[in-house]
Amino acid sequence: MEKLKNPIDIIGYYGPLIIIFIGIANIYLKYNTQFLLLYVFLNIINRSLNQLLKIIIQEPRPKNNDGYTFHGVEKHGMPSGHAQISFFAITYLYLIIHSSWLLIGTLCIGLSTLRQRFKYKRHTASQLLVGLIVGALFAYICHYYTRKYFTIVK
Repeated sequence: MEKLKNPIDIIGYYGPLIIIFIGIANIYLKYNTQFLLLYVFLNIINRSLNQLLKIIIQEPRPKNNDGYTFHGVEKHGMPSGHAQISFFAITYLYLIIHSSWLLIGTLCIGLSTLRQRFKYKRHTASQLLVGLIVGALFAYICHYYTRKYFTIVK
C-alpha cells in the first residue's frame, strides 16, 4: 500500500470497498439474499469490464514521482478502476434504494476517491472522468435489466 498522508486519502484509497460494503449492508437490510447476490455479481462484472477496457485502451498511467509502479493490466490507467467501481455502486444503490442520505454519504466517499487517485498521480483527470461515466452508465443498464427481469426491485 502506498503511503497515505491523511484520513481523507485513506478513505479515498479504500473508497470502492467502503461503498460496496455500504451497499451490501443496505441491500441486506432492505431486500432478500437473491438480490444481495445479484448486487455482488454485478460488482464483479463491473470490475471485469474495467479490466477489459484497460486491455483494449492501453492508456498508461501518469508518470509518478514517488517510484510507485503497477504491473500487468494495472499499468494501464484508462478507465480508472477506483472511479468506475465507486460510481457504479453509488449510482446503482441510489437507483435501488432512493435514499438522499445514502447518496450524499457515498458521493462524499466517491469524490474523496477521485481526489486521492488524482493527488497521488495514479490517474489523469480524463481517466477518472471516463471511469466515473462508465461506472454510472453500467449501473443504469444493470438497473434497467434488474427491474425488467426481477420482481425484487420496485
